[in-house]
Amino acid sequence: MSSSSTSAPAPLVSDAEPGWTAELDDELIRLTLSGKTTSECAIQFGRSESSIELRKLKHTKELISKGLSVEHASERMKLSPEMVAWIKFKATEYDSEEEYLENLRRQNEQRPQPPDIKYTDGKIYDLTFEGGVVYRGSTTRSLSQRLSGHRTSSQHGHLSAFIKKVGAENINIRLVENYPCRGKTELLARERILVRKESSTNKNLLNRHYVYYETQSFLDILESAKLV
Repeated sequence: MSSSSTSAPAPLVSDAEPGWTAELDDELIRLTLSGKTTSECAIQFGRSESSIELRKLKHTKELISKGLSVEHASERMKLSPEMVAWIKFKATEYDSEEEYLENLRRQNEQRPQPPDIKYTDGKIYDLTFEGGVVYRGSTTRSLSQRLSGHRTSSQHGHLSAFIKKVGAENINIRLVENYPCRGKTELLARERILVRKESSTNKNLLNRHYVYYETQSFLDILESAKLV
């Protein structure tokens, strides 16, 4: 691990998410503190679980900035183990995300519980649109099943709104890499590594602005590709 200090990470959540307000944030905090799960909150707000997790991550970071420990803040906001692992990663001084992922894989291999068998089918994929626009994600399902899920999604996040705008029939999917692993934490970590790599060369990567690193807005990407 590096001994040099790390700079503060870029904002993790876009506050310009369509339809999301401060009042909804307050309601999310209230529901979370009352014991509602991420899945239950996602249903109530009509959002994806990952979208709710990112909002909860934002509030967890605010609690940490006020002096709470990672463990205490994460417990209060009912943050998933994957998000807790990510916060702990950002608080370390690993030389690279690849080093972090390798360490995570070693830790998982040493755990007594068996791996989640479905993650042996883990893979990273790209959704492709006209104008060179790309969305990078991960799944354990077949590519045809994942594409069908994106085309029929009733969620209200950035990606679903964009798919509805351009037409579900106008999106395609391609495999980036197969990534068999032991569980969700490893697969999401690998997805984030490849998102960051792609964002360094592709200004039209849809999730570059809210997956941990970039600040270019969603609408800027669409406008540059002449899709709005």
